[in-house]
Amino acid sequence: MGNSWATSSGLTDDLSSIKGFTKYSGNIKTITELNTYLTEKGFEKCNMNQNGETYQTIFWFDSEDNTIKWWSEASTICMNGSSQQLFNGWSSAVSIDLKDIDLTGMKNDNAFKSMFANCSSLTSIVNCNFKGVTLTGELKDMFQNCSSLETIGFINQFDTTEVTNMQE
Repeated sequence: MGNSWATSSGLTDDLSSIKGFTKYSGNIKTITELNTYLTEKGFEKCNMNQNGETYQTIFWFDSEDNTIKWWSEASTICMNGSSQQLFNGWSSAVSIDLKDIDLTGMKNDNAFKSMFANCSSLTSIVNCNFKGVTLTGELKDMFQNCSSLETIGFINQFDTTEVTNMQE
């Protein structure tokens, strides 16, 4: 299994328990309100700043529905650099919703290698926008062992002219 940020950030030790990834859709408007909510629920959280931006992005594992959720005061969050193995090993995840996540900063070679590998229960990846992203290097194993995958809501957006390996 891959080295997922979900374990390294302390959100969960058991990648196989994660059933999804989504933006929090509640009525929380401020970081203070969110911190109060998470404290009351007893959820562990992971804070991430975006390249020196003033907006924090908070991720947490919601044990009520076994979903990793995120919230930010920013309207979108940016993923820069690499998402290698980002969701690797989330074997119980059924849906990954990438709404309001900006992937245009993903410019490293092999940035998407094994991104969704070993997500054997995953049926859909939705709201993902790859427009403006040029994939380079290897996409190798991006969907390895994703035997249940039915919907990839971005596959027709790929610019693969600079990809060297699309195996599996």
